[in-house]
Amino acid sequence: MGFLFVFLPLAIIIYAFTPGKYKNISLFVINAVYYLLMGWQITLITAAAAVMDYAAALFLDVERGKKLAKLRMPLLILMTIKNIGGAVVFAVLGEFCSAVGVCMFMVYALTATGYLVDVFAGEEAAERNPIRYFLFSTLFCKMHIGPLVRWKDMKTQLAGTDGRGKRGFSLESAGEGLVLFLYGAAKKVLLADRLAEFAAALEQVNMSAPSVLGRWIAVIIFALRIFFELSGFSDMARGLGMVFGLKLPMNFYYPYQSLSVSDFLYRFNTTVAQFFEHYVYNTLSRKKHDTETNVPQTETDGRKKTILSDILNALLVCLLFGMWFGIDLKYLLWGVYLAVFIVIEKYLIGRFLDNIPKLFARLYSFAAVMCSFVIFSTPDGYGILENAGALLAFSEKGVSTQLLYLLNSNKLLLGAAVLFATSLFSVMARVVGKKTGTVVKLVQLVWSLVLLTITVSFLL
Repeated sequence: MGFLFVFLPLAIIIYAFTPGKYKNISLFVINAVYYLLMGWQITLITAAAAVMDYAAALFLDVERGKKLAKLRMPLLILMTIKNIGGAVVFAVLGEFCSAVGVCMFMVYALTATGYLVDVFAGEEAAERNPIRYFLFSTLFCKMHIGPLVRWKDMKTQLAGTDGRGKRGFSLESAGEGLVLFLYGAAKKVLLADRLAEFAAALEQVNMSAPSVLGRWIAVIIFALRIFFELSGFSDMARGLGMVFGLKLPMNFYYPYQSLSVSDFLYRFNTTVAQFFEHYVYNTLSRKKHDTETNVPQTETDGRKKTILSDILNALLVCLLFGMWFGIDLKYLLWGVYLAVFIVIEKYLIGRFLDNIPKLFARLYSFAAVMCSFVIFSTPDGYGILENAGALLAFSEKGVSTQLLYLLNSNKLLLGAAVLFATSLFSVMARVVGKKTGTVVKLVQLVWSLVLLTITVSFLL
């Protein structure tokens, strides 16, 4: 509550009235205050890591082709181990920092590692201005769950209109950003948190009167809750980015209406999937190609090696994607599950999915993804088979009156969750908006005020 009603208004006011050439300094101070409020541990850890990565990037850039060039690769490896290894250690030993602190360092670790790799490869020049680098890598509004950003997408924004950090403040952009922030908060408070309460009640019903239908509803509710919670935080991050004059990428795009499991991967935590694709899958594929071009082999052997390489690379990327959500057996198994479907789609049924009606492709994808959440939603990774078996226990017949009562009592919540998990509402709004622009703006204003009132009432 202190963040929403004290820190954020003060931060916006200070940033808005800061002269353009000092905007980055103002935002840097606001960022530092936020970290200090989060705790000295995460502040000290992130600041130390950022200083080392800033200095390392300068060395990687300056020493390219010079006397100390041979130290560039060892330094990159050392910094990568420091970042990724540190994130893993904090995830395992979460009591040292809060859960939020662990997530924040995970976001920092991947952001900084990608930056160092780009500088090492010569794709980007190292940023000389430390304030811009710190804002890029540690900006508070994107640190809780992402989105992940790359330097190529942020350097021009942070450089400002004059290339030296002079940036403006747009009331229109700030207004749109606050509305997006509000929508994200509503997703979290009005949908994700309420679905969590519904899931707890449903668990009690499933324990007293177990049924296959009740268990499958629990899986779907879990999937919806995860989507609204993660996409809600992502929308809040993007909204705050707009307030401070920065455009952050979309991280969730209606993943449950994907056309395939591969499509789901890039709609569900988009920037994380793109990160692993660029820095892991593409890198390994290039190295494999470079190796094979120098080794004589038959066409059949080459194709077999390529397929095997693709399978292993896809498996590694999906394992890393799963580990993004936590260091736990169930997330690793979830990654393996996704990898299996992605490989099957690429080599066996991809053309079939492309040619069938989109409705059937979406039904296939939805079924496959919901089955994957049987793994994701299991509290203990070792209980996945037991949980899956219960979901297939078709010998259990009938639906209890408790389940029907619970569903009827929460029909508005469930209807809203299904509606906002798809693009139906946004499509309807766009169509109506084209015909009655002024009226729609008035409706949006009223809708935003209603959402604000309801969201705040749940927070108080």
